[in-house]
Amino acid sequence: MQSLFRLEKESHTGSIELRQWDYAANGLMENVEKIEHFYQDYPIAVNGSHLLVRLIQTVNISRKLSFDRYVANCSAKALNTAQALKLTSALSRGQMWDGVFYGHGTQEIIIGHDTLFSLQDLHANWKEYHPVTVLQHNQTNTALLLPDGRVSSTDKGVAIIAVNIPMLMAMYYRFNEEQDAVELNGGTRRTLYQFIHSYALGGMVRSHLDNVVLNRLYNRASGIPVTSAIRKHSFFTINYDAALDVAGGMQLEYLKNMKRRFSGVMQATQLPVSGNLWNFSELPTVPPTLQAFWALAVSRMKIMAFLCLVQKDYARINARELTTLRWLMKLHQTKQVIKNNMGLEAYYNVAPFLEIVGIE
Repeated sequence: MQSLFRLEKESHTGSIELRQWDYAANGLMENVEKIEHFYQDYPIAVNGSHLLVRLIQTVNISRKLSFDRYVANCSAKALNTAQALKLTSALSRGQMWDGVFYGHGTQEIIIGHDTLFSLQDLHANWKEYHPVTVLQHNQTNTALLLPDGRVSSTDKGVAIIAVNIPMLMAMYYRFNEEQDAVELNGGTRRTLYQFIHSYALGGMVRSHLDNVVLNRLYNRASGIPVTSAIRKHSFFTINYDAALDVAGGMQLEYLKNMKRRFSGVMQATQLPVSGNLWNFSELPTVPPTLQAFWALAVSRMKIMAFLCLVQKDYARINARELTTLRWLMKLHQTKQVIKNNMGLEAYYNVAPFLEIVGIE
């Protein structure tokens, strides 16, 4: 986001220290780890037609290659595969998807990319990587249900998901090596469909959580109530909503009177996984081509709207940043492109963010 909207990072401005925030954030992270471990230990299979299944089957590189060669070949095919499957990428504007991850009624932009990562570290620690990340969704509940294509909330709107295709393929390679050893020792081999649910979907919970906390802050600043999940996990997780709401109110009051530019406010906005909004706002490495710029802009426009809502004197303090952002959006004709690419129903869900920021 920083380079996309040409935001310059200020020196660290600090943030408010809140006992309630520490309690809620630490507790939510414990819930995340419990959820991740549960679905890795007790795998569920996704449907054979799931988009991520089709993605892996379409890349289809032989596992007879060494790990490094395998990932290099996957990287070479990544963007062409994204284009073939109608994902948004630097090569293609893609299409809107209905509820692949968040269930029917949520309009989704799914971005395919090939952002670099450490091959050596992934080879050693592949279960700790998250190839599918949520850049934006509209949910405000803290149930942290996996984005498995089932409706879990009355909050729908627009979601933007990014898939690091080479990373997903690299993890699948290591998963298969693990399953080879299991099978050799007489165990039951797990399948591609279980891999997708346990690691690709399970790994989305972290970025999902940061979005939940941002959405709750945005709704509180806008006077919009939060909603509850309509499903729950089959195991117990602790609810930290009360502490989260107290901390959120105090955090918004602190941000309101900050005299820093947007980057300083972002660094002071605390999130449980990324640490703060500045870190969370970083985007995958996707060249801002005409095919991709609109989707990247949509994925971060709610953050810009939040910054305008929460800071009392934002227009004067951030005059340069706002002028640059509005110029960039006009240069790319982004508002019209967003409307054309998303369709009116989905566009109306993001139009309020554009209006708050002053995009014409």
